Amino acid sequence: MATFEHIASLLNGVDLNSVPNKHSVSIDYPALELLPEGYQLSLQPPANLAAREAPPLDSRRIGIDPATSASRVIHLSVANRPIPHAGVLDILVGLPEATKAMSCRPGDSKMLAVAFHDEELECEILRIMLATKFVTEDRVREYTFEMSTVEWRESIKDFAQPWALALDELITRSSDLAYYHVRGNIAWEMSTEAAFAEEGRWVHLWGSKELRAKERADMTVEQVEWLLREVEI
Repeated sequence: MATFEHIASLLNGVDLNSVPNKHSVSIDYPALELLPEGYQLSLQPPANLAAREAPPLDSRRIGIDPATSASRVIHLSVANRPIPHAGVLDILVGLPEATKAMSCRPGDSKMLAVAFHDEELECEILRIMLATKFVTEDRVREYTFEMSTVEWRESIKDFAQPWALALDELITRSSDLAYYHVRGNIAWEMSTEAAFAEEGRWVHLWGSKELRAKERADMTVEQVEWLLREVEI
């Protein structure tokens, strides 16, 4: 399980002064360490399957470096405004306020997210962990948020911020880069076989399923493992 202490240690190692007037946000999805005990990862199908060509198993075939897909970092311009919820306990700060604050001051944030099915609520839940450190502060601000995936979809237009679009791209796997990011996380945190099996759920739905099936037959699990070992996540 990821801890704020671990995330804080990563943030403490960042030279925040190296990016003046910028706030860097690294986004990781799915972060399996956020799953509640006893719950299973929930992934929605990649967006627009029938209209897309299946991403090749080796991302380099379409010019995507495996190391590039292993991380998602965005840089926000900042206005050096006062932090709106300064002095408020982190637990009382909502997701809109916490994320809007990132554009107030230079700093660095790490956002982890995962989705799972809640049987009691009978819906898919999105859990987000956010840790933010501003250049002007010694402490790390720590937040955890939960909402249904339906609420997430409805709120994206309200957030209207780059981090929300980037996270939603990973959740929906609407781009090949996002597809490889999710695959790499599953392979790293579970196993290559698990990533391979998850992809197999959609293989017959891609627009180019014949090509995909042939490529799958040509590549062994060992070859895929070799490809994924090249990526340091």
